[in-house]
Amino acid sequence: DNEPRSLVLKRPSNTAPSAVSWADLRRRLRTMRRLCACAVLPILLLLLLLLLLQATALPRMVLKPRLPFEIEWRVPVGCDFSGFFVEVVCGFIPALQSLARVVLLTGECDETFLDNSLTTREAAAYRRSWRKEGKRSAEQTARSVVLEHGDPCLMRSFSQKNRPLWIIARAMSEGRLSADHLECLKRADEIWVPTDWHIKTFFAAGVPPSKLISMPEIVDVE
Repeated sequence: DNEPRSLVLKRPSNTAPSAVSWADLRRRLRTMRRLCACAVLPILLLLLLLLLLQATALPRMVLKPRLPFEIEWRVPVGCDFSGFFVEVVCGFIPALQSLARVVLLTGECDETFLDNSLTTREAAAYRRSWRKEGKRSAEQTARSVVLEHGDPCLMRSFSQKNRPLWIIARAMSEGRLSADHLECLKRADEIWVPTDWHIKTFFAAGVPPSKLISMPEIVDVE
């Protein structure tokens, strides 16, 4: 039999059968393989790129999305090496700037202090974030997550119209929580304390446990 061989592909009953030669079928299969290879190659390259990013010493902030709101951190102390100032300016602010725009409301530092007393990273973080509190508008604060750091009764009071998105109190106590501080903390949506001991102490004083978050102080491991 010298007639060319052909393959008949079955189709649904409502269509007429058609003949496809072996050569045509092989061409179609080769085309499909090329298309699959073209689709898989970009995926493999993307996976390789992600592996390289994780394996290199690139800052991890490259892979972190920025928050869609500002963080306004208020520390009502002067520019010195007080515990509150060091914790925020030398700890939390540099760490948070990779995640969001941070606005620091605290005492103004002169350039001599920044250049001679802080590290280059800490001074740069202060310069990027510091704002004079009186220049900050109520509308800007209302669009921010606000942290009130220190004495709970020095927290600002906000009207319902200008209330921030969320109010966090950063507070601590060396003993029992006073009745005045307990009352002032009611203005906060969330309360950050440095240890589990503080959580137990604040809870025993009457703070709802749903508001309490253990947020240890920043430690520089470098």
